Amino acid sequence: MKLSNSRITIVICSKDYSDPAVVLKKTNLLGLLEFIPIILCFYQDSIRSLNHKNLKIIKGKKNGIYSSFNSAIKLVDTSHYIIIGDDDKFIGNIEDFTLINRAVQSNNLIYLPVKKGKKVYSYFKKQNWNKLMIGHFPSHSGGIIIPKKAHEILGFYETEKFRLCSDILFIRRILRSNKFLEIYIEKVLFDIGLTGASSNFKNSLYELYKIRNHLKIISKFYNIINFIFLFIKFSIYSTIYRFLKSIYRTANYYYYSFVALITLFFKKTPIKFRGNKFRIFLPGPSVNKFKKNEDFEGDFINIYVNNSYRLLKKFKTKNNYYFTSDVKRAEEFINSNDPSNIRSILYPVDFFQLKKKIVFSFDHVILPKLSFSLKYGLRTKEKNVAMIGSLLNRSNRFRYGFGSLNSCLALIFGSVKELEIWGADFSSSKGAHFKGHKGFIDLDSPFVRMKNEFFTIVSKLDCTIKINGKSHSK
Repeated sequence: MKLSNSRITIVICSKDYSDPAVVLKKTNLLGLLEFIPIILCFYQDSIRSLNHKNLKIIKGKKNGIYSSFNSAIKLVDTSHYIIIGDDDKFIGNIEDFTLINRAVQSNNLIYLPVKKGKKVYSYFKKQNWNKLMIGHFPSHSGGIIIPKKAHEILGFYETEKFRLCSDILFIRRILRSNKFLEIYIEKVLFDIGLTGASSNFKNSLYELYKIRNHLKIISKFYNIINFIFLFIKFSIYSTIYRFLKSIYRTANYYYYSFVALITLFFKKTPIKFRGNKFRIFLPGPSVNKFKKNEDFEGDFINIYVNNSYRLLKKFKTKNNYYFTSDVKRAEEFINSNDPSNIRSILYPVDFFQLKKKIVFSFDHVILPKLSFSLKYGLRTKEKNVAMIGSLLNRSNRFRYGFGSLNSCLALIFGSVKELEIWGADFSSSKGAHFKGHKGFIDLDSPFVRMKNEFFTIVSKLDCTIKINGKSHSK
């Protein structure tokens, strides 16, 4: 059975990822893209690693997740949509989705059960909904298919007063309007993650208290008593949970640290660059200015940093390397369909997050200078960028500054005689990879630090330098 003319759009917001292909694989939705429209909203810069008629990619807003949902919903072309997070996973099948799609009518509001952890949360009587702090049912994420018409009648998610529980307020408004027919279908489509914005229980509980007062669901007296009781209950739970979680997290850091260290001793693959002319590619918009010169192509060593490796299919350069110092970007790289004609290099500055799978998946992993921390286990020692030395020299393997770009400059420091850097955008720039992109630097961003450290390192390089095609004078 195949789905045609989908009446439902899936909307996903992601704060932690920047690669569309990785998010769709992680949420198990890549196989549905052929049949169902999907809107992806990223908070980080993204290059369009995936092009499809059913896929739209937008830039998220900084004033809360519901502002981003509002922007995404305005782009929905179908009559209904369903929202999920990047930690949720599709566990249904196309047959189930087809059945649900057939039930969609313009004035339908469709409830679905959801799986959270080991438990499935199904329909229960409405009179019990007032007891919920954050509703397991109906679950805004993965458990309710909302008509876009509801926003035309009732407006969008409230983003000023309710930044965490705006979904609860909006769902209540739909139910109170009596303009939509409620349908429950016993089909579980999504396994819901437990790390969403509303998992901040103290702030969420206070917002729920305000929503109850706003909608006058229960008396103010009972609302206060209920708030105090739940606050005490979840404060005790949260204290115990945080204590156990910190022990578990620290134990994992220790485990990853020492397993990675032992693994690296058995995986010694030295890096030997053949030549001293380097190009570094970054995913900034100005990378589109790059034009390959076939006459000199064989002279350059091309290093694609972080997500820019997706550009290799476009540029088709030779003598290619992928480089990152970010363990999360490293995971994205090995989980993607990476090009076969590129060798991978990892310099893990967050050494305590390094897993054995990543070590074995990379062609070269540079063992940094390490120190021991009670909180993190083994971590990379830092050194001022003014003292930078080549990472190819074992005595210089410190963390020099913030970001993979600066670590990449440390990698080639002392070896490079001619350097081109493409896609280094340290100010507002016209978008190149998706609609609304404005570069990745602002006054509040840690990348401002990276910019300053970048130019400090560049001033110490003994070579000719071009940045985005223009000669750079020190």
